[in-house]
Amino acid sequence: MSTVKSALKAAKGALDAHQYDDAIKNANKVLGEDPKNYHANVFLGLAFEKQSRNEDSEKAYKAAVAFKANDPLAWQGLISLYEQQGGRKLDEYHDAAFRLASLFVAV
Repeated sequence: MSTVKSALKAAKGALDAHQYDDAIKNANKVLGEDPKNYHANVFLGLAFEKQSRNEDSEKAYKAAVAFKANDPLAWQGLISLYEQQGGRKLDEYHDAAFRLASLFVAV
């Protein structure tokens, strides 16, 4: 478990330093040990988003919400990703925005 924690911390640090390949490597290391790790999927989604790898980013964010649908972070990531794509993912954008809003209404 400490390997997971250290790799997750390294992925976050790599994101902060704009070293997206390292963030992807470390997030994938976490997912190799814990395939349902919410934060590793979010970090992976963000790193892919920063590299304009939109399909990979969307897949990672969607994996995160599949594991933890009531946490707003991955929904915010999806919204950010869809906003960058203009009108190409408008239906998906509306769905993610609605889901995020419903989380805040429930609070």
